[in-house]
Amino acid sequence: MSPVNNPQFFCSLASAAADEQLFGTASRGEVWFLLEYRPHWEAESFAASTLPAPVKDRITTYLKTIPGSRLHFIKHQRHTDDYLNLFVVLTGEIEPRIYKFPLKTYEDLLSLDLYTLAYNPGGFSEHIYHHPIYLTCTHGKHDKCCAKFGLPVARALGERVGLNAWQASHLGGDRFAANLACFPHGVYYGRVQPEEVETIINHDRQGKIYLEKLRGRVCYNFLTQVGDYYLRRETGILELAAFRYVGNKNLPEKNRWALQFQHLATHQTHTVTVQRGPEVVRNYFTCTALKESNAPQYHLISHEVE
Repeated sequence: MSPVNNPQFFCSLASAAADEQLFGTASRGEVWFLLEYRPHWEAESFAASTLPAPVKDRITTYLKTIPGSRLHFIKHQRHTDDYLNLFVVLTGEIEPRIYKFPLKTYEDLLSLDLYTLAYNPGGFSEHIYHHPIYLTCTHGKHDKCCAKFGLPVARALGERVGLNAWQASHLGGDRFAANLACFPHGVYYGRVQPEEVETIINHDRQGKIYLEKLRGRVCYNFLTQVGDYYLRRETGILELAAFRYVGNKNLPEKNRWALQFQHLATHQTHTVTVQRGPEVVRNYFTCTALKESNAPQYHLISHEVE
């Protein structure tokens, strides 16, 4: 029976109790539009928003024509600017960047060529934002876990990094709340507790991954995120810039892959072989899901260095 009407059920607690793996679950994205929207967020935040129709149309066109692009609403607990913020984040594996555009009105977005920014950002150097930004999903209308577990983490982030901490609309993975994303590198963390915020921020400022709560890097697909997790676990090398992903190949065994990463300092190739399943974790992926879904689990088969 679905727990949809059970006020005591929280999908994130069920996921944690089932010991569902966090890694390999970060939402993939290469171009992130983070738009400050201060009114209340409905469950379908963009569709239900009061953004002017031409602005909605333009954003929709970007999302349809720019592969790997995503839109999220963001907001602060307190508003200190007399303008609206638009951040565009390019989260490539190499030299990710944040661009900031202050908007007097949402219609100002219509004068920006964000398509060119996505593919040829060289002409936008004056808009580069030289600080990391941190998003916590607090989208309670989308899932009650995001509000219950996200808001305390958002407050802790605000105390630690001030105006570089933002609340965000649905980031994906409600059952991993509280979800925290660090940009520009696009590192996702899940089941974050308020007392872990300082540790995550310190790791991020040092250009490192906090492995214990890692969901993955958004520049990688799910399988590569799994390989990256096991690579970091086996080597103990947490620096984001230490490795470059080379590629992967299917192996004769069912649901088994070999993923290769190059260590830039030594030029050695690390091959991480992983196996999916056969077991899965069955869980309600959201608090309003009508049925359980299968969450694949992965295992490390080997780690070799050449």
